[in-house]
Amino acid sequence: MPERTDPTNIANHPFYCQYLAGYKYAQSFVTDLRVLDTGCGEGYGAELLAQRAREVIAIDRDKKTIRKAKQRYWQSNLQFNVCDINNLSSYPPRSFDVVCCFHTIEHLKYPKHFLQEVRKLLSDSGLFLVSTPNRKNTFVDWPYHEREYDAEEFQELLSTCFENVTLHALHASQNMLQFRDIQERTVQQLFKWDILQLHRWLPKRFLQVGFDIGGWLLKAWLRMVYANSISHITIKDFHVMNKELDKGLDLIGICRNTWK
Repeated sequence: MPERTDPTNIANHPFYCQYLAGYKYAQSFVTDLRVLDTGCGEGYGAELLAQRAREVIAIDRDKKTIRKAKQRYWQSNLQFNVCDINNLSSYPPRSFDVVCCFHTIEHLKYPKHFLQEVRKLLSDSGLFLVSTPNRKNTFVDWPYHEREYDAEEFQELLSTCFENVTLHALHASQNMLQFRDIQERTVQQLFKWDILQLHRWLPKRFLQVGFDIGGWLLKAWLRMVYANSISHITIKDFHVMNKELDKGLDLIGICRNTWK
């Protein structure tokens, strides 16, 4: 699964800070608890969780990504495993106090099945923390996403498996919003070259290749022209609120398990 954010690439820095802010928020929920981080990607978020948690198991289906994470991040209470999150049967029921899933559920073709699996894994008082891009605050249809959600749709999805669901939103500072504005204008300029509107009807696989090439070019240009502005964005440029959900960059669901 592409769309991984390598923190060593300066062009990725704003997105790295954005994703890390979600994990930073999650830290307050995992102290001395056993945590499963699903779709862990590069592993920097799992490493942050492990600073507070009793144990963190981080999983991703990509072997190369997990190998890199093992080399880059090491703590005695942190374990990286290759595992497809569509099949979590290798972990016993009720074996985790917290399950995290950040910027992954939008990639899933059958998200309800995943939610059902998560619920099985949670302890009696377990907590599921999940984030996804806010559909009302995106400026391009990303071909790697099966579906994006607005706040109402996300609440509805999570409520199919969890009775207690609270939504928050990750908001950005003016500094970050200015960078997003530059990014959006640049992407719109690129789409002007698509005079035949090919992105509307080409098969998804062709779109993915095109987006990979376009994304590489965009990041190279941002790195060359805006490196100084990008480097000044930090995790402090993001904050989580339980209001103005439609204005947030990401939606964050806090789902509590209730066993009867």
